[in-house]
Amino acid sequence: MTNNENQNSTLSTDEALLAFLDAGPPKSHRPAPGDSSLTMETPPSGQEEVDETSKSGCLSAERCMQLVLGNAAGEEAEAALAHAAHCPACGSMLASCLETLQGSPSPEEAAAIEELAAARIDWQRDLARKLADSSARPRPGFGGSGRRWMAAGAIAAGLVLVAGAVLWQRQANTPERQLAKAYEQSRHLELRIPDAGFAALSAGAHTRGAGGGNEPAALLEARARLAKDLERAPQDARLEQLQARADVLEERYDSAADVLDRLLAAGPVSAELLTDAASAYYQRGLASGSELDRSTALEYLRRADELAPTDPVVLFNEAIVMEDRGQMMNAVEVWNRYITVERDPKWAAEGKRKLAALEQTLNRLKSHDNRVKQMLATPEAMNALAGDRKTLAALDEELSTYKLDKVLLTAYPRSTDPSGASHPPRGSPCDISCQAARKLLKAIASSLELRHHDYWLTDLLSPDIDSLPPTTAAHYAQAVQLLAEALGGELGSPVKRAEMALHARQLFQQLKIEGQSNAPLVSAAQVGAERAAVEYMISLQEQVDFKSCRTFAQHLRSTRQAGDSLSRYPWIEAVEQITEKVCDDTPETRLTGRNLVLAAWHLAETDHYPLLIARLRMRQADDAQDSGDDETALRISLATLRQLASTDVPIFRIVFTLSNLSYIEEESPRPHVGELSIREFLAWGEPVMRKELTAANRLDLARAEMRIGAMNEAKRQLDLVRGMPRTPESTEAAEGTLVEPEIFLADSLLERGGVADAEEILDRAAAHMKGYSDSWGLRTYASARGQLQLAKGQLDQASQTLESEIRSSEGKNVRGGDRATSAEYAKLDHDLYAELAATWLKQGRSPASVLALWERFRLRSRGLPIAQCQVGLLDCDQPRLLTAEHTLGNSILIGQILLLDRVLIYRVDRSSITWTEKQ
Repeated sequence: MTNNENQNSTLSTDEALLAFLDAGPPKSHRPAPGDSSLTMETPPSGQEEVDETSKSGCLSAERCMQLVLGNAAGEEAEAALAHAAHCPACGSMLASCLETLQGSPSPEEAAAIEELAAARIDWQRDLARKLADSSARPRPGFGGSGRRWMAAGAIAAGLVLVAGAVLWQRQANTPERQLAKAYEQSRHLELRIPDAGFAALSAGAHTRGAGGGNEPAALLEARARLAKDLERAPQDARLEQLQARADVLEERYDSAADVLDRLLAAGPVSAELLTDAASAYYQRGLASGSELDRSTALEYLRRADELAPTDPVVLFNEAIVMEDRGQMMNAVEVWNRYITVERDPKWAAEGKRKLAALEQTLNRLKSHDNRVKQMLATPEAMNALAGDRKTLAALDEELSTYKLDKVLLTAYPRSTDPSGASHPPRGSPCDISCQAARKLLKAIASSLELRHHDYWLTDLLSPDIDSLPPTTAAHYAQAVQLLAEALGGELGSPVKRAEMALHARQLFQQLKIEGQSNAPLVSAAQVGAERAAVEYMISLQEQVDFKSCRTFAQHLRSTRQAGDSLSRYPWIEAVEQITEKVCDDTPETRLTGRNLVLAAWHLAETDHYPLLIARLRMRQADDAQDSGDDETALRISLATLRQLASTDVPIFRIVFTLSNLSYIEEESPRPHVGELSIREFLAWGEPVMRKELTAANRLDLARAEMRIGAMNEAKRQLDLVRGMPRTPESTEAAEGTLVEPEIFLADSLLERGGVADAEEILDRAAAHMKGYSDSWGLRTYASARGQLQLAKGQLDQASQTLESEIRSSEGKNVRGGDRATSAEYAKLDHDLYAELAATWLKQGRSPASVLALWERFRLRSRGLPIAQCQVGLLDCDQPRLLTAEHTLGNSILIGQILLLDRVLIYRVDRSSITWTEKQ
């Protein structure tokens, strides 16, 4: 074919390629029999060599694959293609390489290939035309055959086509993509995994480690690929991470968690690695019922959020786990962030659905108090509620506790004469609001009888106030009013409520004497006095005046007569038991306290008081945590919160359940979860809590921010507390709730070297201690004060503070006297002994004296006897210690004392005792 014919040819590139391949190599270019090498003609003298291929001969198999994979340089590839255009052997080899790589593409691959420019006929023809035009400029060593140039163009087009297909196949078949594809084909995780597109959640629940052979093909392929790659690189962290992700998809959560924890420990830590670890822990927690695993998942996701705050996969998973952990307010914030960064419309739609459902639950819970308030707002509303048995049945416990003060004060209002003097009324005449309130009270009392077998409100309302003598009627009305003010919701000042409760009790006791001939009045006086006594104990508990609370509980038991049984009043009896347990919760009385809770639980469950059961569950959670069983503590608290959130309950019950959760997480190994828990509690509680409680919880939040390194936010919370105005009814006793948070915050500041700030906080705690009697808090304060004095170099003051508190503790008679109780009580003195040991070392006391002090604590904390030292001494065990030292022989004793900011290490051999310090 002539050049002219070539230029006018209408053959497509595909046709040229087929013609080239079909023609076969001319005889003059076929190798001689027995010649195993492929050679090419030497170019004429002076002709420029094109590339290394022309120097060394024709294409090798390895070089051929490099060309089709696109790994050769531009000029080098062009020269090799030009050579293959006139070399039949190299052309055949190139075609074979192409066929090897192409294989049979899947429909998805074929569709992707069709999108490549090289696959289009118009592009191929354009390339052939350009190559044909270039044949007018002969290249050294090659003929001007247009057919060969067209064949070369066809091969070039094929190479582009195949290279694109190979690249697409590689990207489509990476383990990451195969795992994502497996997730999309069968999504049984509510959480997302990286790179996966949207897929609806499978309806059927999977079991742990199902592995029933029904895994998607993509998952099996990914497994095989990862296994092969790990054989070549067994220490490759990325491959191990992907293998763990595959384990999660196959429900092998234990192995996944183990591998991912090891990778996190080795580092570097990435948001994706944390997200995979969170998925492993969350799914294992769901399968096993472990609340700790699911809390650990949130810890990892919160850390991932810090590293990648706009990653939609992180935010989606974080919001899901937050909801599971009862953090509804925090979850709303994360869902709102998620829908602003998610670009996939299907994933965004799922997030919006979840957000809408969560907001609906929140609106129902938040609006509950307002809805009940509306039911009590007018006479018409109260009359309607009194006649609605179904609604009343759902609310009778709440109306007889949290809302009772409002109804009582409406039914028995104070009257004011024209002179402005307020005085207790006779009880009549009763206006329309008063009549509606009394009607509602009777309906509530009737519901308590029918549903809870409880007669306390019935008996309280039994006297006919209009038939009582004027003075007696006035005293009765006044006693009821004082009781109502003592109830005052959980939001009033506990000091003021204590005063009202005590006064109401006294009036009811007086009424019992006045109305000896009036059986209904005697019953009302008796139950009124019992109800007021319970409120008095609760108010003492809230003031952290546990000593007075314990004394009063003992007084109640000792003065209660045989005929004063509480069997008709299960709610009063159960709450009295709970409150006594809280007020007398010391190591030596813990068993008694648990028995009180069990007795109260039996009453609440038998008589169907769900809000009381929720309160009791928090006491059980406290007991579990005190015994070191955080798993049970979390399980009880979260189950209670879920139950409350699924029904219509007062917000106050939600708030105090969240308070318990934040307390459990406060000292856990999950600092980010602890910080989130306090934030959730504050978001719910701040609108309804009194200022002192809000301040105390903001101090807790500041401490939690320090734990996660958010020092600026910690300072902001501290500034908010400092700027809070004192309410008119605040007293030093009421602010006793601030003492422990202030001590804990001071400890955190000392741990970080913030001596000046710690001193300010401790001084505030000291100012709030008027009326504060909790022995554990006082011990903690002394330890913190001693640590502060030590940090400031005030060694004599530190020694005096710590020694005084230790001697006081050692001198107390432990009730019960058994060895285990004594040991448990002594363990609370750990920080006092530890700080005193550090102080003595700074003062230059002998190493043996310091070790004798520490061994004294070790003996006490094991329930073993200690020497009775002379007044003022705490190291009189030293002679016994030195005797033991000489018996060591070749042995060496090594131990440590853990302080807030450092560790003291001691080493003892038969001839010496030495102390060293490590930060």
